[in-house]
Amino acid sequence: MLETALAIQSPPVSTTPISDLLGLSPQAVAVAVGAPAPEVDPLRIVENGRSIAIYPGNAFRPQTPDALQCATQVVETADRPPFSGTEIARWSHSVRARFIFEDDKLVSVRGSMEFTPAPPPVTRDRRAITDHYRQAGGVSEWSVAPGYLPLSEGAVFVDRVSGRVPEGAVLATSCRSRPVPASPTQPARFDSAGFLQGLALLPFAWMLPGLNADRDRDAREGPALLAALRPGDLLPGGAASLVQGRPGTELYRDATDADYGIVVVSVGSSDRRNLASRFEVGMIGIRGDRVIWTASPEMVEALALKPVLCTGRDGRLGNVRRGCTRTGTFTFDR
Repeated sequence: MLETALAIQSPPVSTTPISDLLGLSPQAVAVAVGAPAPEVDPLRIVENGRSIAIYPGNAFRPQTPDALQCATQVVETADRPPFSGTEIARWSHSVRARFIFEDDKLVSVRGSMEFTPAPPPVTRDRRAITDHYRQAGGVSEWSVAPGYLPLSEGAVFVDRVSGRVPEGAVLATSCRSRPVPASPTQPARFDSAGFLQGLALLPFAWMLPGLNADRDRDAREGPALLAALRPGDLLPGGAASLVQGRPGTELYRDATDADYGIVVVSVGSSDRRNLASRFEVGMIGIRGDRVIWTASPEMVEALALKPVLCTGRDGRLGNVRRGCTRTGTFTFDR
């Protein structure tokens, strides 16, 4: 258990073999790694008699003492040295892994096995370097191939990604004493750049009430729609029936698979002072006239589903579908 490891090792470290977790329920996995029982509603897939649940790694983050800062990640081998202080600081906020269950049993843990970022291109062109790092998130295993909608395979997705954790892989936790925040030595400086940006946007302030009205409408209608549907539900009118007369929704389809689609549902935005049309969204996967998967806004963010909608067949992020910016950010600005 993590508490025991923290008491006897320096730097504190704990490892749990992934092989020991396979076959366990979500609750049993949480107990095994020293985490509280997961309270989030996972991404759920129900199709052809199969039932899948996909949790983000943070759902199984071990509890640690307040005096420590800890990082938990999937690594290839228990022989890996403990995370350095820099690594702990970088990874302490997110467990970069996905726990995939079928019929309430863990079948796969997908994690980032290599934490060293790819070196930047050999160039001094700032735009090229920025593009290099931005495009690093373009290709994702959520799609059967770049440019396709996520999870178009349905439950078969699990067969494609299961069994890829290397033998000996572990869920590793390293800790250090929590750094004491430095006291500011100087008073906060006036944000002249932000002030000038605010002045530049002032002529467009008349748009804010209308934008907030859209956010308020979506905050009422979006969660209600997402709560009303579950994987396996039949839609007599098909996917089109969900978006008809609902301005806070959008139906996306692949040109090569007209039977499959994703309905993106806006739930508004808590940022009421921002003139940018950015909306938090949930997603509903539909094949024919049946819901096959659902993801809450929390899961859409935690599992990084939005970038997939903005990835082209060339594997690059961009203005691929409605709601994507030219830099490949999915804002759901209709």
